[in-house]
Amino acid sequence: MNLTLVELARKFFRHVVSYYEPPQELEKLLSRYNSGIIHLVDFLWRFWDVSSERGGIDFELLDYVTLVPSVTRLKEVGVKFQKAESRNILNVKFNKGVLKIPPLLITPSTETIFRNLIIFEQCSLLCTPRVTSYAILLDCLVDTSDDVHLMTREGILDNRLNPEETANFLKRVRDNTFTQELFYERLRKDVNEYCEKRWPRWRASLIHNYFTKPWAIVSLWGLRESLRPCKALGLTRVVVEMDSLMVVHFIHENREPDNLAATILLDTKALMLEFEDCRLEHILLEGNAAASPGHLKPEPTDYLKTKSKK
Repeated sequence: MNLTLVELARKFFRHVVSYYEPPQELEKLLSRYNSGIIHLVDFLWRFWDVSSERGGIDFELLDYVTLVPSVTRLKEVGVKFQKAESRNILNVKFNKGVLKIPPLLITPSTETIFRNLIIFEQCSLLCTPRVTSYAILLDCLVDTSDDVHLMTREGILDNRLNPEETANFLKRVRDNTFTQELFYERLRKDVNEYCEKRWPRWRASLIHNYFTKPWAIVSLWGLRESLRPCKALGLTRVVVEMDSLMVVHFIHENREPDNLAATILLDTKALMLEFEDCRLEHILLEGNAAASPGHLKPEPTDYLKTKSKK
């Protein structure tokens, strides 16, 4: 039986190509390159390059080595992660706070495949560094095994290794690589603009610095109870202040939220937080003279102390 190079390559990489593309689609994708493929690595590179064209990826040049924060840090600012419907690993998209990433199969041979593809791109004058850019993006997203756990839980990583091995692989796969052309500029710009918005930055600071102890819910429940007099006093606005930085605004509008421990109202928008710790220093009350006890106008130094003991 005389098999072409493409047929031999498909057979050799059958576990890889069948995971990302159904057979009928693969036939269409590779038909135009049947006579142009010259070796096994070229087959794999064209496989992902051709199928990425269908995804309409917007690749632009950029000069940044660090594209985006890690998955854990992005989660802290409220970014959500979803497994993309696209089966091409290069089709990573970000829209309205949601990062959609196609599933990636991680096996003992994945590192070898990636390293060969990256070297192929760097040695070829005709190949754009798409896989290299993807490897750099993965290196930015995955910093620790916690990032691997999160991506696996969302179905983004089909991980056949332990999380520590996967994290180490994704961090070292770009080692000793050089490229003057990196891509995912639009994604980098959109993600970082989202992270720089006021609320995501405050949310990350609140979770990272204040919400790391097991007594969080107890503290928040105490906060809820301490705010009950606000309604009776007619106070319409309560500002939670942490280390002299006003982080969260509770907009009461003459009513108390049903579940203050779970709901934060920021600029009249209800936002859900995953509280892991609470070290609220104090609460600054604002109101009017008629609403205050004894018709005294509250000063900025009037606080309800809710500081928790460690």
